[in-house]
Amino acid sequence: MDPALDRFDIIDTTVRMAWHAPCREWDSLNDVLAPRARLDDTSLSGGDQAICTAAFQATHVLATPLGEPTWTLGGITASS
Repeated sequence: MDPALDRFDIIDTTVRMAWHAPCREWDSLNDVLAPRARLDDTSLSGGDQAICTAAFQATHVLATPLGEPTWTLGGITASS
C-alpha cells in the first residue's frame, strides 16, 4: 500500500464525483462508485457486518445572478 497513491485515488474519485453529479452524467457517476463494499466493524465492540452498495452525500452550490441554489445528492443501500 502506497499512501501517496491512496491519496491520489481519493482525490481523483472526489473530483470525478464533483464533475459528473452537477452535469447529471449519471452513467459516468455510477462508474466512479464501487459496485459493492464490505463493511466489517465486528472488532469495534462486537459490531455488525453489512454489505453497502452505495453511500455518499454531496452538496452542490451554484452561484448565479439570481442567487445560490443549493441541492444535495445522497444515497445508501445496505444489506446485512
